[in-house]
Amino acid sequence: MSTIQQTLSRVFGVSFTQLPDLTELRQYQHPNAFCCDARGELLGVFSSENACTELHIPAGWQHLEYLNVSDNKGLQSLAFEAPLPRLQHLDASGCQLEVLRIPAGFRALKNLYLQKNRLKTLNLEEGSPNLQLLDASGNELETLHLPEGFSSLAYLFLMDNALETFTFEGVLPSLTILHLRNNRLQNVPAALVLSGALEAFYAAGNAPKNIPKLFLGDPDSYKSENCLEDARLWFAELRDYPSERNKAVKLMLTGNGNSGKSTLLAPWKTAAAITTIPPPMASKSKPWAVPISGSMFGTSAGRRYTTAPTACLWRRRPCRSSCLTPKQRPAPETTSRWRIGPPRSPFLTTPSNIGTRRQVN
Repeated sequence: MSTIQQTLSRVFGVSFTQLPDLTELRQYQHPNAFCCDARGELLGVFSSENACTELHIPAGWQHLEYLNVSDNKGLQSLAFEAPLPRLQHLDASGCQLEVLRIPAGFRALKNLYLQKNRLKTLNLEEGSPNLQLLDASGNELETLHLPEGFSSLAYLFLMDNALETFTFEGVLPSLTILHLRNNRLQNVPAALVLSGALEAFYAAGNAPKNIPKLFLGDPDSYKSENCLEDARLWFAELRDYPSERNKAVKLMLTGNGNSGKSTLLAPWKTAAAITTIPPPMASKSKPWAVPISGSMFGTSAGRRYTTAPTACLWRRRPCRSSCLTPKQRPAPETTSRWRIGPPRSPFLTTPSNIGTRRQVN
């Protein structure tokens, strides 16, 4: 057994088979295999479906270009004793990693696969100018920050996480596909959406504050929708036509012609406050017959909220209108003798007289 095989067995806890080159190693025909270059330096390692729970990559593997430790279901920790300046391909997908730190010095890295782990923290200490693909989908990330230096990053997959914030320094001039579907983003990165290089943008399943989720596609669709055109239109409008505070707002009320829409609007003109409708009443009322507390509206609108359902509270007369359903309408002999409200003022309603009744002479 060679020295490299002994080192690999010590690190991974299994025996390894040597293959002639990286091309055969990438065919995934051997669960634990490695290859060396012409000088005998370790060039690539493939180790999958093992029982290891933690891995410490030695600092002496400075010529390593390919490392695949995917589908080790018990792997919870992956650490690098030193940067690997020649590493181009790192695959740690399908494991149980919760924290991963990529130290500065991985400047040759091109592909980074971290999907389907349990990552809560991903720390990229330095930009990788050659990184083209980063896949961290299917994890538990809540925040992600990309430092400056990812000038070649073209494919970024962050879907199915718990991302609330996604930030980056500088620009991502080569970004072509950005996948943020099914996260919790507070804000969509407008600078990336407006980037000329971006060709596809997926963000359904988020509810950000800086763009209506209607522009992000249907989250229930089985197929991801490219919402780049709609999102770009939204942010372009905001950029070209900055928003201003409205000086006037038009409110339109539609519904039953006898529901007193003008009366409802009267308190708004005097800056009256609006309170929450009592849930029991709100659930049983028609949309145009919403009960409103009389103490908040100093008009006859308040008379719809009463404890006496035997009379019409809108016109202060026996119930002959359609404001009550047939089951709610009282018998004629009952409504002919009673009316609701204070004895005099036809407009003022206070909490003390709501629901009171007096006999009509």
